[in-house]
Amino acid sequence: MHYLSLTGEFKASHAVTFPDGQREPLHTHDWWVRVWVKARALNHWDVIIDFKDLQDIVDRVCRELHDTNINEHPYFKTVNCTAERVTEYVFKQVESGLPESVTLDRVHLRRTGGELPEAEYAHATD
Repeated sequence: MHYLSLTGEFKASHAVTFPDGQREPLHTHDWWVRVWVKARALNHWDVIIDFKDLQDIVDRVCRELHDTNINEHPYFKTVNCTAERVTEYVFKQVESGLPESVTLDRVHLRRTGGELPEAEYAHATD
């Protein structure tokens, strides 16, 4: 199996809703994303995907979220705006832009600034 990863970044605000229904104050993070793609075989010029094509896909998703309040995004109208759900959203958007020969393995998301949790999303293997 061959793997390739690269990164993207965006700045966006969000506010998580807690189980008791209260919402934390809206705040902004710099979000750092790393995506991993994989393929069993390399293409005709010995790569999984042209890294520029993969970077374009990741950059498109990051631009969509950059300088926004993520809570106002249509996807987050029905799900809580947690780091885990943002990671899941990025995964789905990147995956939808890939050619059939390339599989998105996982997406890792880190919010910058202080001791903040990191999240990762991958397809279930069971």
